[in-house]
Amino acid sequence: MFCRNCGKKLEPGQRFCPDCGAGIEEIPGNQAYFNAANAQSVAMSPYQTQLLHTLSGKIKTNAVIWIVIAAVQVILGFVYNWIILVIGVLNLISCVRDLMYIKTLLVKPTGIVEKYKPLTGPIITLAYNLIFGGVIGVAGTIYYLLAIRAYVIQNEQELRQIERLYS
Repeated sequence: MFCRNCGKKLEPGQRFCPDCGAGIEEIPGNQAYFNAANAQSVAMSPYQTQLLHTLSGKIKTNAVIWIVIAAVQVILGFVYNWIILVIGVLNLISCVRDLMYIKTLLVKPTGIVEKYKPLTGPIITLAYNLIFGGVIGVAGTIYYLLAIRAYVIQNEQELRQIERLYS
């Protein structure tokens, strides 16, 4: 079972999350989550819960990749070219957004498919990394396309079913 507030894995029988202190409500055989929009608990199957936590892990990995890429680009930007510095800052902003989205994903999993299915964002990121000298940013875009976007497309129907629980 996972905390509905912060996503931390919980031991059976715990009544409060040791990380954030949120109360835990158990529904036998399912994972209990709180739907803030309807002020009610939502029961997801263990498969659905695992699906969200796997996606969350992939997003965390993506964020770490972009932190490394952005750090290298910022350093290179100070040494070689200010444009690379700007690209590094843009990539860092993207990374922070990913990290903030993880909590939203685990608390209110809506709009997942609409967020990750379009190709426009990754293509723009790939283009400005290639055009302005941030070639190392290509690695982050490739990971995003092959790990996150492909996972969302592969599990689109199940993710849409989860989203319906929260609408």
